[in-house]
Amino acid sequence: MDDRPCRRCGSTETRIEVLASGPHYAKEACAGCGNYVRFVPRPDNGDRARRGKSHSDLVSRYSRGFCEMCEILQSRIPNREAMEAHHVIEYRNGGDKERENIWCICTRCHKLIHWLRTYLNHLIPGGQYAVDEDPQVPDREKTMDQLENDLPPW
Repeated sequence: MDDRPCRRCGSTETRIEVLASGPHYAKEACAGCGNYVRFVPRPDNGDRARRGKSHSDLVSRYSRGFCEMCEILQSRIPNREAMEAHHVIEYRNGGDKERENIWCICTRCHKLIHWLRTYLNHLIPGGQYAVDEDPQVPDREKTMDQLENDLPPW
C-alpha cells in the first residue's frame, strides 16, 4: 500500500489474495478491514518470450493500407484502434518477423483471432491449438437426417 494508511481504518498493512478466475491475477487489500487497494499483476517468471524493439515497426514496414482480414481501410479505423502486426505462428512458439508470418490487421480482428485461439484451446483435447494442414471438407451429399446427428460437441 506504499505505506499510506487505509482510508477506512488507518492500517498500513496489506494482504495479497490470488484470484481463482477472472482477468486479474491477484488483488491487494487492507489487512485491517479488507478494503480493496489495487489489482496485482502476474509476477514475471523470466521465461516469457519478449519481443525486440524491431517488432514495433512491423506495421509500417508491411502494411498495405488495409486490414488483411476484414479489409477495412486504415484511414477508416476508429480512433481508439489501429493497425497491428499479428504473428501467424506466435512469437513465443518460434514465429519470426518475416513477411510470410505477419498479418497487418485492425485491433478488432487481432482481438478476435486471439480470442478464438484461447477458446479453441479449451475445446481441443490436450489444449494445443493447431491449424490443420489438410482440413476435412464436410460431405455435401449428406441428408438432413445425417446432418442432425452431426451435432457440435457442446
